[in-house]
Parts: sequence; C-alpha cells; structure tokens
Amino acid sequence: MNQPVIAALFLYGAVLLLLAAAVWDAVTMTIPNYLVLAVLALYVASLAVSFDLSDILFDVLAAVIIFVVCFVFFALGWLGGGDAKLAPGAVLWVGYDGFLPFLIAMTLAGGILAIALLLLRAGLRAGSASQDRLPVVLQWAKPVPYGIAISAGAILVIWLQHSTGLVL
Repeated sequence: MNQPVIAALFLYGAVLLLLAAAVWDAVTMTIPNYLVLAVLALYVASLAVSFDLSDILFDVLAAVIIFVVCFVFFALGWLGGGDAKLAPGAVLWVGYDGFLPFLIAMTLAGGILAIALLLLRAGLRAGSASQDRLPVVLQWAKPVPYGIAISAGAILVIWLQHSTGLVL
C-alpha cells in the first residue's frame, strides 16, 4: 500500500473511534479509557506514515492547551472525566490548524445537543414517562454527554480538512 492510502486508513480509524466514543457516551454517559487510548495510539502510529516535527509540536501544543482547559472544567464539575480525556486526542487529529474550527464546531454541536436534550427530556417529563425506563441520556437529571459534541466537532473538522482526499 502507498503512503496516502495508509494515512487515510489511520484517519478513517480515528473517525470510527470518535464515533464509538460518541455512541458509548450517549448510551452509558461514560467514555472508556481504552477508546481514548486507542485514539491516541492511532495518532502515534500515523506518525510513521507522515512525520513532520514542526506539525507534531504544534499539534501537541494544541492538545496540551485543551487538556489544561478541560482539566480545569473537570475540576469545577463542568465536564466529565472521559470528555476531558477525549478532547486532547481529538485535537491531535484535527491539528493545530484545525484547533479553532474544532472549538467552534464542538461548541455549536454541544449547544445543539443541549437544546435537543432539554426539549426531549421536557417532553418526556411532561408525558409522565417513567424515568427508570428511559435510556440514561434521556433521564432529566443527567448531564449532557459532551463526548458526542467533542466527536462531532472533530469529525466535522477532519471531514472539512480532508474532504477532497479521503476517498480510497
């Protein structure tokens, strides 16, 4: 296989892992560490295909910045631990150039998700739905599974960055 095909396979793998994290978060309100580690491991493995030290340093800088911010948000109780660990891995895949678009896309996705969940939960509550029979994500006392927004933002930016070159 040639280098662009291998790079695309790594990228597709990262997108699948981000999708898995979003679904897992929606169903269980958690993101397993092995999914986060797999996103990171796939990034490290992809460096064997396209190694550019200056790009890597800036990508890692962006990931460290978001890790620090997410850690503070986690400490304040505003963000879950899995979300705080997933975001830096997602940033590695969008890179330094995609950092700001990722933040915007993630924030918009989070806002849309929060509004949708508020409306769904309010409708279910008004309909006197039994909370113990609802999926965790629809129970009105539960927080927003922000891993969905993190994954959506990263996947959107990855798609925008690579939309012309992703076809194998």
